[in-house]
Amino acid sequence: MLFMPEESKAVIIIDKMKGYMVMDFKENAADQSQKKVEMDVTNTGKAKTIAGRSCEVWLMKSADGSYEVCINKELGAFMMPKSSSFRENSPAWAKEISKDGFMPLEVYEITENGEKKLKLRAIRIEEKTLPASLFEIPEGYRNMSHIMQGMMDEYQN
Repeated sequence: MLFMPEESKAVIIIDKMKGYMVMDFKENAADQSQKKVEMDVTNTGKAKTIAGRSCEVWLMKSADGSYEVCINKELGAFMMPKSSSFRENSPAWAKEISKDGFMPLEVYEITENGEKKLKLRAIRIEEKTLPASLFEIPEGYRNMSHIMQGMMDEYQN
């Protein structure tokens, strides 16, 4: 997936089909603004080191579940704060937690009985320059966005 925050878009590359689909977050902003997830977000004040990087432990609780997330603010943005659509349509908690960077290095789901289940943990962080071609739609791939739109229309009905 290629994120283009300045354009408020993402492109999903589908190698096996030699195609791609474009997700335009501006087009979906009205729908998404009505689906904002209310979440109680709390910085626990605890810190950890994951994959050699420091991170802050946050608790996130919503009607859909509870999570313990260790966030690094120096590695960039997991979400898209550079996107005008993100800035305009995100709930206050998402704007607040991502304003200085938001890269989850570890995520636990907290079950109803308080048990923690590991969902994600970074095991290695490697800083290097990548070729620009990795961030482009491969030549000869066809736009299959109409398929995604059809799936979204079907899902909403």
